[in-house]
Amino acid sequence: MSTQVQIRRGNTAQTAIFTGAVAELTVDTDKEVVVVHDGVTAGGYPLARESALTSNQVFSQASFNTANGAFAAANSAGSYANSAFLIANSAAAYSNTVNNTQNTSITAAFTAANSAGVYANGAFVAANTADNKATSAGVYANGAFTRANNSLNANTGGQISGDLSITGNLIVSGNVVSISTSQIVANDSLIILGNGNYVSDILDIGFSGHYNDGTNAHSGLIRDAGTKEWFLFKGYTPEVDANNNIIITDPSFKVDTLNANLKSTTITIKGIDLLPYVNNAYTAANTADNKATSAGVYANGAFVAANTADNKAASAGVYANGAFAAANAAQSTATQALIEISANTYLQEYINLTQNNNIIAAFTAANSAGVYANGAFDKANTDFTNITISPSQAYGNATHIPIVTVSANGRINAISTVAVTATDPSAIAFAIALG
Repeated sequence: MSTQVQIRRGNTAQTAIFTGAVAELTVDTDKEVVVVHDGVTAGGYPLARESALTSNQVFSQASFNTANGAFAAANSAGSYANSAFLIANSAAAYSNTVNNTQNTSITAAFTAANSAGVYANGAFVAANTADNKATSAGVYANGAFTRANNSLNANTGGQISGDLSITGNLIVSGNVVSISTSQIVANDSLIILGNGNYVSDILDIGFSGHYNDGTNAHSGLIRDAGTKEWFLFKGYTPEVDANNNIIITDPSFKVDTLNANLKSTTITIKGIDLLPYVNNAYTAANTADNKATSAGVYANGAFVAANTADNKAASAGVYANGAFAAANAAQSTATQALIEISANTYLQEYINLTQNNNIIAAFTAANSAGVYANGAFDKANTDFTNITISPSQAYGNATHIPIVTVSANGRINAISTVAVTATDPSAIAFAIALG
């Protein structure tokens, strides 16, 4: 198996401050060039890339060819000048013997030499021009090299200042993706979080946002990996760590308020399921409603019974009024009897003191009956208790007197009659009163 060797590397900023050992090689990952170090100079000496060398070589070769052409032209002009100079020297040797025509030839040769110098100067200028063009070409090449290094690098990255449109899929791998925009618009109707989190359940899932209400804090909605429950939170002051986990036990972590209409099969508050209590309250309310309805039925029945009792009490009042009238009549009769007995001296001779007392007692009993009758009348008018008197008949006659039974509260319980014997003094007085 072959061995792969990697030398040390860094971006342009890192390379600029790095001082390597003597003859050490590093790579500038931004410019993608090799840098040679001498153990002293920070940043070392970057070597040109092959593409830059090839471009410079083309321009340099052209300049070199132009310069060589100019040099060859200059050499040729020099040869002509030297030849003219030799001819001039030869002409000078024969100058004493030649005529004016020869002098003219020498002058022409000198003129030709001067002309060759002009050509040589022109060739020199042309050579300098070619060198300037080569230098300019080098500047353009260096500019192209710099631009190439400053463009987006597939391996080391870079920055795009304009708009970027991508027609395919964009896959970003890394721990943090930072997007500095005021609005994010997506056509996706469903956002998938925690993609690939199938191996374990140790990461919180949700979203969080920054806000400041006097203190930098976070608010959001997460599913806590520890409790396996969702939390709507606020006031969380720690920065979210690299593992994207919110520490719900942090003192600043507070449950936030949610305004929403909720539907749920369970309602749990402080660990208590409220649903059974709600169902029991509902059942109790329905039971109370049923009992209230039943109570209404009983109340209606009681109302009917009360009306019936009122009617019966009114009937009892009629009977009591009759008894009262009878008692009053008995009282009047007894009074009349007493007056007649007092007026009749003959009867007084046959009636002893006991009979008088009996008459007085009858009078007293009649008055007492009137009192009871009045009380019964008042009670009958105020007490609606159902009183049953059977059979319906008149009470009190020549042989019987009425007996009214009254309870402790003054209510008439019963009315009856009792026969009076002939030997009873009260009966004798009653008989006499009846006349």
